[in-house]
Amino acid sequence: MRRRSGKHESDNAKTDSVEVREKDEKARDEEGGRGVALALAFIFLAPILHSTVGNEVFRQTAWLLTMAGTAYLGVLFWRYKHWRREVRPFRRFILCFIVLLLELLVENFLCWVVSALDKNKYNYAPLQDLGEELLVWLCKASPAANFFLREFKGWSIHHFMLTVVVVAAGVVFPDKKLTKKRLSGFAMAAQVAATVALSRAIRTASFISTILPNPRFHCYYRKFPPVPDNWLDFVRVGFSRMRGNGGCNDLIFSGHGGIYTVAVYMFHTYYGGRASFLVWTAFVHVMCMEVLDKTHYTVDMVLAWIVTALTWHRLDWLGRAPDEPTEKSKLEIYLPYICIGILAILLVIIMASNA
Repeated sequence: MRRRSGKHESDNAKTDSVEVREKDEKARDEEGGRGVALALAFIFLAPILHSTVGNEVFRQTAWLLTMAGTAYLGVLFWRYKHWRREVRPFRRFILCFIVLLLELLVENFLCWVVSALDKNKYNYAPLQDLGEELLVWLCKASPAANFFLREFKGWSIHHFMLTVVVVAAGVVFPDKKLTKKRLSGFAMAAQVAATVALSRAIRTASFISTILPNPRFHCYYRKFPPVPDNWLDFVRVGFSRMRGNGGCNDLIFSGHGGIYTVAVYMFHTYYGGRASFLVWTAFVHVMCMEVLDKTHYTVDMVLAWIVTALTWHRLDWLGRAPDEPTEKSKLEIYLPYICIGILAILLVIIMASNA
C-alpha cells in the first residue's frame, strides 16, 4: 500500500508540474505588453514622421517624448515589486555579458589579422552578388521599391538596439497579461548577450577560415596601415582601436544582421502582437540596405538571419524566468538603482548623439 501510495503521489506531482508548465506556456503565448508595443511603435514610426515633419519640430517633439518616457520608466523601476525574481537572472546576464565582451575583443583583433594576411588586399575584384543585382533591378522597375530600399534612410542599428532595451525593460510595465507571463528582463538580456556571443563566434570562425574579398573597393587603403615588419607592432595595431565596421575582407556573416535578427526575435518571442508587422518591415528594410550599400553580400545577410535565429532558439533556456525565491536577497535592493543608472547612461548617450 505504501509503495502504491508513494507512486500515486509521484504521478500527481508530475501531473501538477506538467500543468504548471502548460499554464506558463499558455500565458507566454498571450499577447499583452501594450506598453512595449507603444514604445516600439514610437521608435520605428519616428523615422517616418521625420521624413514628413520639419527637422526642428521633430527633434523638439522627439526629445520631449524621450524625456517623458525615460522619467516614466524610472518611476516604474522604482515601483516594480518583483526584483527578487531578477536576482538570479541578473547574475546570469553579467556572466553572459562578460563572455560577449571577451568574444568581441578576440574578434576585433582577428579582423585585423585576416585583413593583413589577405594577399589581394591592394588589388582584388568583388564577388558577383545576384541578390544585389536583383534588388538593383527591383529599384529601377518600381518607384515604391526604390523609395523603400534606397531613398528612405530612416531605420538603423540604433533602432534595433533600442528595441532590445525596451523589450527587456518592458517587464516593469503595469499590464495584467504581462504579469501572467512571469517574464524576467535580465533573463531576456542574458539570452540576447549569449546569442550574440555564440553567433559571432561562429562568424569569426567562418571569416578566418576562408578570406573573401570585401564588397567595396580600396577598403584596406582607407582602414588600415601597411603591415608592420615585427610582431609587437602587428599586435599593437590589432588592439589599437575597436572596429565596429569590421575589417577589409568579407565578414561572413553580417554582425549588424545578427543584431537586427536578435532584436526582432526577442520581441516576437516574448511579446509579439500587432507591432510585429512594423518591426519586421524595418528588419527587411535594413537587411536590403546593407546589400545595396555594398556593406555585405546577400549571402552574409541570409546567413546572419539563419544562424542567429537558430542560436536564439537553441539558447531559449537562458531567457526563462526562474521561480521567485522566498528568501530576501541584498542584491534585490540595489537592482532598481542599477537599472535607473543604466537608464541615465543611455539618456546621456542619446543627448551626446543629438548634440
